[in-house]
Amino acid sequence: MPHPISLSLIEPAAERNRLTSFFRPILAIPHLIWVALWGVAAVITAAIGWFVVVVRGRMPLWAHQFIARYVRYVTHVYGYAALVVDQYPRFFGAAGYPLDAAILAPAEQNRWQAGFRLILALPAMIFAQVLQDVLIVVVVFSWFVILVTGRQFDGLVHIATWIIRVQVQTLAYLGLLTERYPRIDIEQSGGLQAAPA
Repeated sequence: MPHPISLSLIEPAAERNRLTSFFRPILAIPHLIWVALWGVAAVITAAIGWFVVVVRGRMPLWAHQFIARYVRYVTHVYGYAALVVDQYPRFFGAAGYPLDAAILAPAEQNRWQAGFRLILALPAMIFAQVLQDVLIVVVVFSWFVILVTGRQFDGLVHIATWIIRVQVQTLAYLGLLTERYPRIDIEQSGGLQAAPA
């Protein structure tokens, strides 16, 4: 069964702009700041949603939509910062970015699982943090490859996208968008789908 949170990637051209890639760490700063600020509101919304899920078994639609929009925006920013795509992201997580998250509508959730979500999420959070460190290595290597060759290797894009997918699914699990645990498999069935160009 497919995961309720999946990523789609419009395969980017191998050629990359050396200049924007060189300055990518600087160009990503406004988005990283906005991710952090929006993240504060998302945590507050998730806390409110947690109480509602524990009592009623379903995330309120407004909270689900707010957190889903945040998760989609995080996907765009990670895709840009990790050199998966060249297109500069918009600031509000609108659909249509080359690396995008598809998030299903709110569904019934097990109240007990929701009640202990932080404890249940610990292994996924630890794994996502380890992958974050791996992603940094992949991004630094990709950065040098692009500066030297003007191209990005497909293998590096796929590794980075897989890591982003695991991180986004972990974030969605913590944000109570789904009760499905993040998928760690590398197969496309684990939540990465090729989008039509």
